[in-house]
Amino acid sequence: AAAAAAAASAASAASAIKGALSGSSRQIVVCQSALDCARRIFGKMGGAEERRRFSDLLTRVTVVKDNISDRVKALSSVSKKIKHETLAIFGTGDAMGATTITSNQGFVRSARKNGVYIKVFVHPSRALIGHLRA
Repeated sequence: AAAAAAAASAASAASAIKGALSGSSRQIVVCQSALDCARRIFGKMGGAEERRRFSDLLTRVTVVKDNISDRVKALSSVSKKIKHETLAIFGTGDAMGATTITSNQGFVRSARKNGVYIKVFVHPSRALIGHLRA
């Protein structure tokens, strides 16, 4: 559910990202796990326009290998419910010292409750609706 929410929010997050990066030298990176998850979800749930916007976003990102920070990796011993995909997404951003853009408030809250503060930009989640218009 966490990964689905993250991927489903990618298209709406694109406008937030675009605004934050407008006229900036910042680079957008995505770890391999996040990219794989987003592709699965957009392939199943995204409409034509959402898939087009997602493809457009991908032309502006750099894909990096998953690299889970030790701080985030330690959270897996606190809760067995955390998916490897979620650890990879937040852990890679943490290892890079990057801000992770997410709608997954649950993981962020859980991490903080366990003393792990990750740099995040939390945006509202948005459902993909293009598949409903078919």
